[in-house]
Amino acid sequence: MTPWLPLFSALAVATVAFVGVLINNQTNRHAIKAGQRNVEATNAAAELREHEKWRRDAVVSTVADALKLSNDVYRQLYLHIYWREEEILPNFNKFCARAFEMDSAAKTLLLLSTDELASKSSELGEALGAAISASATRQTRLINEQKSAEEDTAERTDWLAKMDAVYAAEDRLVAAARADIGIDA
Repeated sequence: MTPWLPLFSALAVATVAFVGVLINNQTNRHAIKAGQRNVEATNAAAELREHEKWRRDAVVSTVADALKLSNDVYRQLYLHIYWREEEILPNFNKFCARAFEMDSAAKTLLLLSTDELASKSSELGEALGAAISASATRQTRLINEQKSAEEDTAERTDWLAKMDAVYAAEDRLVAAARADIGIDA
């Protein structure tokens, strides 16, 4: 029996080693899968952060474009008293077309952000439209001299209120954008 002892011993050692390798491989597979899940979760979180950064940048860009458009029209409306009669309708049409661009900004913001931010952009467009209309009406009446001093004062007060409404709508849009992108207002 002694000649068989080394063979059985080697067979027992080989079996134990084989079982040990199987257990070790299974442990390594679990560790690899856990590591892979960790990498996938990290990549997903990074992708989400990158998407949120892109969204914030797009919101900021859209709001900045809307504010620039509004500010350009706003500044030009203050010059309405210098419009000649033949310039009123072309200027009115040009500024209305610019104000309608706010609708595009509102739809873009609706796609990128919340209803509140899109509605603030729409409000700015509406306020701008009202100011444009008031400017054209006021200048037409100034040229045609169809009003008394009291009417002129009332119309000027109304026009200033509409211009102030544009400024207030811009402020509300900025506040909503700051809240949306996470800047404390």
